[in-house]
Amino acid sequence: MKKKIGILDLNISNLESVKSACIYEEIDFKIIKNKNDFQECHGLIIPGVGSFGQAINNLLKNDLYDLLKKEIKEKPTLGICLGMHLLTETSEESPNVKGLGLLEGKCLKFNADLIVPHIGWNTVNMRKKSYLFRNIKDQTPFYFVHSYYVKIENKKNIITETNYKNFNFVSSFNCENIYGVQYHPEKSSIHGLEVYKNFKELL
Repeated sequence: MKKKIGILDLNISNLESVKSACIYEEIDFKIIKNKNDFQECHGLIIPGVGSFGQAINNLLKNDLYDLLKKEIKEKPTLGICLGMHLLTETSEESPNVKGLGLLEGKCLKFNADLIVPHIGWNTVNMRKKSYLFRNIKDQTPFYFVHSYYVKIENKKNIITETNYKNFNFVSSFNCENIYGVQYHPEKSSIHGLEVYKNFKELL
């Protein structure tokens, strides 16, 4: 049976590039907008464009916050950029808003000495092996657009780090069935598509 991936619609993200990557990799998917849409999904993608607080508030407004936490615990999940941030406990972008809290960590803004957003191509430095990076070499470039980064408490969860003007930040992680990438694989050419392919095979 072909496994189906649910793509969460946060009402702030542009889903078209994510959908295009899934179509290219022949991933069967459905867009999740309400509680019923989780049915028949074997994995989840949380895409990311927009603000931390607005995304969480949209989940609460649509009564999806608690159900999403439950679904993520049970299914392979890939958080992309903001989607990765939402998996943490808190973010400096929205100090009074609680994240999903499924990853022990928090989102911090880049130091004032750095130009933000960090935008463009940058390489990822492998810290441990992961199936998500199967057939992807160390120092492979991916496309980034972000002003915040994730600080992870358990360093064993870090898959890759990336250097931005002599500052290292986590560019991907894996905690049990949950994966997060700071870059946008759907905008990262053949290597980004390989990430989608590998995630599909994780199901």
